[in-house]
Amino acid sequence: MSQAILISVISGLIFLGIAVTFIRHQSLKTKKEISDGLTAIVEVRDLVVQVQRHRGWSAALANGDVQVNRKIIELKQKIKNLNSELEKRYTLYSYDRWQAYIEHWQRLSFNSFSLSANDNFKQHTQLVGCMLYLLEDIAHHYGLTEELAEKSHTDKMMWRDLLHLSEFVGQARALGTGMTTLHTANRIERNKLIYLRHQITELAEEVYQRLAERGLNEEQSAVVANASKHTRYLCSAMEHELIEASEIMMDRDTYFKLATETIKAINDIFDNELKRIRSHFID
Repeated sequence: MSQAILISVISGLIFLGIAVTFIRHQSLKTKKEISDGLTAIVEVRDLVVQVQRHRGWSAALANGDVQVNRKIIELKQKIKNLNSELEKRYTLYSYDRWQAYIEHWQRLSFNSFSLSANDNFKQHTQLVGCMLYLLEDIAHHYGLTEELAEKSHTDKMMWRDLLHLSEFVGQARALGTGMTTLHTANRIERNKLIYLRHQITELAEEVYQRLAERGLNEEQSAVVANASKHTRYLCSAMEHELIEASEIMMDRDTYFKLATETIKAINDIFDNELKRIRSHFID
């Protein structure tokens, strides 16, 4: 073998080694980004859950139940701590919607004891809406795009639909908590609850059907079945105990717990979807 050919072969091997190393480095970098992104989404989603709980207990307070003061104060401190931890861990201050959330939350948490029931509901709902868009910003930042969802055989709309379904239930929890606190409701409140019941029923049926058609393993089937059961129970309570009842007799804590369990069951599906993506790309 001539010296020129030998040099050419060695050069080619060196280039191939560099290319393999680069590709491996990029792959590891991509896996880390995906892992960090999935973790960030779960932890910010958990913050959303706490803000939704704050809305529910604030609804009871706005309707005159001062016994929930302690729950609200504890929640405010928990949310404050989460805000600080998440901002440091994921540099969330670089997101415009995070800054908007922080500014809105600071005003709302300060004024929540003095807001009317209607204003309290509106302010919280706007705040949660901002946070749902923030979750999409985070997904985009970490490369958790629609293309990624398609590669992992995950419905690209599933995340968004599950988050919105959970939020519809959160709104129904807040409205229903106010109604079960007073044991009465006006026509506007009943109409809002009728609308939310329709939204929950329609979106839940669509989401659960899409999941069933995809084909589920035993664990996934159990998670979906549990969410479906809780959704049916909640919608039945909304209709018979709140909307149609001439006098609302349902206990506030019972309704709050039922709605909270439904949110948890829906969020379990959400976590299961992220688990599928993690196992496809990382594990």
